[in-house]
Amino acid sequence: MVDAYCSACTRLGIPTRPGIIQFLREPTKKLNLYGAQPSLYKSRITDADVEALVTGLLERNPPDFILDLGYNGLTDAALPHVSKLVSTLNLIGLSLKGNRLTQSGAMTYVATANFLTSSTCQLQYLDLSCNDFGPEGTEAIMRAIFNSDSLHFGVYINHPYMAADIKRVRRFGYLEYLDMSSTGFGEKANLYLCEFLSSRFCGLRELRLSQCEFTAVSGCEADVDYIDTGFHRLAGALRYNTSLEALTLRSNRCLDDTAAVAIIRALVSECPETDSGHLHISTTIGKKRMDDYKAYTWRLGQTGGQSDKLSEPLPPPLPSKAVYEERFGFLGERNGDVGPVETGIRIASTPLRYLDLASNRLCFDVALAIADHLKYSDCVLETIILDGVSVKNKGINALAKSLVRYTPCRMILDELAKKYVDEQGISLNDPAIERFGPITRRKEGSVYLSLRRTAILGQGLATLALLARHNGNIKYVAIEGNTLNPESGESGTINEGKTWLPDIEWEETFKARLNALDPVEADFGLRRNEDNVLQFYRNEALPLTGLHLFGLLE
Repeated sequence: MVDAYCSACTRLGIPTRPGIIQFLREPTKKLNLYGAQPSLYKSRITDADVEALVTGLLERNPPDFILDLGYNGLTDAALPHVSKLVSTLNLIGLSLKGNRLTQSGAMTYVATANFLTSSTCQLQYLDLSCNDFGPEGTEAIMRAIFNSDSLHFGVYINHPYMAADIKRVRRFGYLEYLDMSSTGFGEKANLYLCEFLSSRFCGLRELRLSQCEFTAVSGCEADVDYIDTGFHRLAGALRYNTSLEALTLRSNRCLDDTAAVAIIRALVSECPETDSGHLHISTTIGKKRMDDYKAYTWRLGQTGGQSDKLSEPLPPPLPSKAVYEERFGFLGERNGDVGPVETGIRIASTPLRYLDLASNRLCFDVALAIADHLKYSDCVLETIILDGVSVKNKGINALAKSLVRYTPCRMILDELAKKYVDEQGISLNDPAIERFGPITRRKEGSVYLSLRRTAILGQGLATLALLARHNGNIKYVAIEGNTLNPESGESGTINEGKTWLPDIEWEETFKARLNALDPVEADFGLRRNEDNVLQFYRNEALPLTGLHLFGLLE
């Protein structure tokens, strides 16, 4: 194995890499060739290195592993070699972030039968961010993911035209993590993404979609499934999604308040029950669910009268999160019928645990929408990042009111742990590869808030301190860029004569939590000490992530 790699390096006239040799001798879960790490940033991986690496890996054939090739300046010439790994080996994670890949490479190599649509592709984690694919390249990539038997449907097919070789190996699609930030992601790519998110087979757990290039910000009408373009369409798709656990939408100039609020409201929505015997298929979602199944069985060459050749049953059209009995009575009264409602209605919950809307031109309406979402008993939101959003005192007051007694739903978290299992009931999520939430000191059911540069004044910061004092689930708060100066109530209002002292409130909070043996961490930003040296005012910033897989954070 090592000899094959060394021979390839000699043939290509390049030096061997110690990290690659070590991996070929003793394979681990992750081969980290991230170009910005100290050992590689002066001599990054080249296209020739990738060719030699593939030669060694094909000879070694390691078990399930992740390959991180981020920030190495690779070109389209490396993609044919990478495609051999995807279609041949048990490569479950791939990062090509920050390279020089183009639209031509996306359409010629990535979105082909040797890469994303390969019948043997087992990619669970895919990071293609910070590459210049453009609208057409991203469209081709998303079309390939949507049409992939394994990534979308969770079906392994050695020979597509031989039904005996069809095997359902996962109840949902393989793909769990997708990062398409800063790739020129356009409207046509968004069409395929939304169809994928609303599919009954979607198993995507984290989506990162920052710096998109949608054409316009459109209006939003109530009770419409798919609305116009951009993030309004994404909100319509999230109404049907029951898999997404982390969503990052940073720095999107086309994300307005209306679209952001629609996305948050779509996380918990009413959907017709599609697996009941008396389904009214005249509903849009009912038709879509049935059309999904018909299209899928047609692709496998089956008809309704033939026996199912899949070894495992299909997943439920809408995985149950919770059924609200009182909703039935409410809907019956709304329809003028006090009796039972014949059309089954289920509350479809997107189990979102991580939401990042930083660096968008949004106002406190987003905070109000999040506060309303936290009131649902199905809510499992643990990490909220609103850095750079104009939350102000009004927004933080609403958030604090909802968070003061908030605890993420334990039932939903337990269901998520049971969702991704194999035929033997063993979890498919390897803790040695992925870990959800903050990199260090994470505790299940904890809440992490990042509110940097959110225009919160003294009264809002004092309220936030009281929140952290009374809710022990609040483990971390970042308020860098907000002033801790006292604030007085405006004259002529109910707050006239009142004064809020946020610094004192926070000190009392730290003391109370420390006495309760449950300290809270806070990041107030930087300040200078007596020697005029910059230092953190409270604690160092805690990295907040969803599924941490690639990069330098360890």
